[in-house]
Amino acid sequence: MNNETSLQAPNVVAQAQNSVDKAERAVMQAQTHPTEDAVANAKDSIETAEHALRNAYEGQEPNQDRPIAEVQAQIETLRRQISEVESQLQG
Repeated sequence: MNNETSLQAPNVVAQAQNSVDKAERAVMQAQTHPTEDAVANAKDSIETAEHALRNAYEGQEPNQDRPIAEVQAQIETLRRQISEVESQLQG
């Protein structure tokens, strides 16, 4: 593996984690101020995090399975949380 690729691999995981952190903030905003715009913003942030996760999968090295799995679990939790907020808005 060349040096550039080995440097990029941890960065894609960090980028995925940063995207999840932003999505968490957006979901919290939607939970505390449930509006359609807040839910839409949170969903967009989650989609961005999912895209970053796909990039992390593509650029991962063998020792990165655990951090990537943790990011995936966080995204799944965010999806459930925003679905609950969306249900409250509709009901």
